[in-house]
Parts: sequence; structure tokens; C-alpha cells
Amino acid sequence: MKFHSFTELGNLEFPNQMERKYQKIKSLVTENIQSQERGLDMARVRGFFENYTLKVPEIVVTDYQGLSQMKKIFEENNYMVGFDSYLNNIGTYLPEIEIVVVNRHHKLSSNILTLEEVNGSIAVEGFIVHEVAHGTASLCGFCPGPETPHISRTGFWERGNQNEDIGAFWEEGFAEYMRVKFLESSETHIPQGMMISPDDEIRLPLKFSVMNELKEPQVFDSSIAGYALECLCNMEPLLLAKLIASRKSESNRDDCINFIESRWEGLYSSLKSVNPTYNGFKDALQKILILVKNEK
Repeated sequence: MKFHSFTELGNLEFPNQMERKYQKIKSLVTENIQSQERGLDMARVRGFFENYTLKVPEIVVTDYQGLSQMKKIFEENNYMVGFDSYLNNIGTYLPEIEIVVVNRHHKLSSNILTLEEVNGSIAVEGFIVHEVAHGTASLCGFCPGPETPHISRTGFWERGNQNEDIGAFWEEGFAEYMRVKFLESSETHIPQGMMISPDDEIRLPLKFSVMNELKEPQVFDSSIAGYALECLCNMEPLLLAKLIASRKSESNRDDCINFIESRWEGLYSSLKSVNPTYNGFKDALQKILILVKNEK
């Protein structure tokens, strides 16, 4: 990963100190937490990104015990002080140490059955792809934090001056769209048809969902952003190549943003400050569905 904007920290020696710190943490994680990949087709996961010539960060597939071990490592090294908030996630990407973490034993709402038990190993692979997609961004920026410097930008996502999320819609949409493209590229049956959201306001393709214990489809906030990106890519065949290229250099990222702005005037700017919530992503999708309707 190539680092930028160090001079604003006022300490030209700091990057090397920071790099050593994060490398130590990364080593502690990979040496002490064995990745639980048995039964997963990790070659298929890595091959998916290799086909796009995108880099794949370190992947740790673990369980709740492994997450607890990870939390202890982080606390002892003053990193990710708020890691508790991630313990119930299916996965996350930790950009400072360039590691994708996925909880293979993630429990569904009943707290009895796991995602994999209901949806199969392909579902776990899909969420690994989602998190790896975040990690394909080759550029990031660092900013000082209360205890330790942290990432201020990765991919389309940025941390604003008021600690707000900027570009989350585009970054989450990209990661989720890649998850579904991976599922479509596999030989596993993908559910067809549409589903209606719980509030009865939007329709989403079933392929963006996972099944709960009652075999009912459920979606995540990012699923909505992913479908919105798919709609745009269906409207503009060149967009996917631009999105892929944007992960490889800052100039490509800028080119992708300019391409979106020129294709749909002001669209990137109008959606870059969307709140990363169900309602925020829903509003963005509805705006894009209007564009789809107007172009028919």
C-alpha cells in the first residue's frame, strides 16, 4: 500500500515508526490466529480478483474466539480501541494493517444457526469477496488520531473534517456489487427474481440477499448500494472498467469520478455525502432508479 500526505503530520520520521507498529500488529494477528479456510474455495476467491488484476490483501477467516484474541492483540498494541463494535459483523477490512477479517461462524438473528449453515460456504466466500474488494484500493491517506494515526481514506471512502463518512455509498456499493458478481461467476445456483424491502418502498434482486433461519431473504444496507451500482453499470457498459481501474491509482480514481460526473451530471457529488444507513442508501437507489427510468 502506498501512503500519502505524511508531511501534514509534522513529523517526517513518523511514517516509518507507524509502518513498523502496524507491521508488528499484522504479524501478531497472522502468527497467532490460524485462518479457518477448510471447505472454502479460496483459490476461486483470489482468482476472481486476479482476473481483474486487483491485489488481494491478507485474509483471516476466524470465529468468535479468534475475534476475541484479535481484540486482545489490538488492545495491547493501542490499535482499534473500538473493535468491540466490529465483533458482530460478518467481516471487516482493517486498512492500517491490510487484513480482511471474516467471521465464518457469524450467527443469524436466532443466535443459533450460522450464515454458513443456512446459506452454504459460497455465502462466506461472497462476504470475503466484499471485504477484499475494500482492500483492493492501492492508495490511502493517514491522519492523526487520539491514540494512534489511522486511515482517513481508502478507495472512494474518506473521513471528513467533522468525522463524517464521505463516499461511503460508492465504496460500499462497489464492494457489494463485486460480491454479487463473484456469486454470479461461480457455479452455485443464484436465486432469481425480486424481493420487496421490509418498508415496502424498494425492490431488490434476490441475488443481493442471504437467507435467514426461516429461509426468508434478508439484505444488508450495503446490498442497496450494490444494486444501485449494478443499475449504473447496466446503463453504462464502460463504468465497471472505470471502477476497477480506480482501485489502482489516484489518477484513475479521479478519472472514474469525472467519468461518473460527465455521464450523469453531478451524480457522484450528490451521493458522496449520503449517510451509510438503510435510509441513506435507499434514497440514493431511488434517485438512480429515476435515472434508469428516464433513459428507457
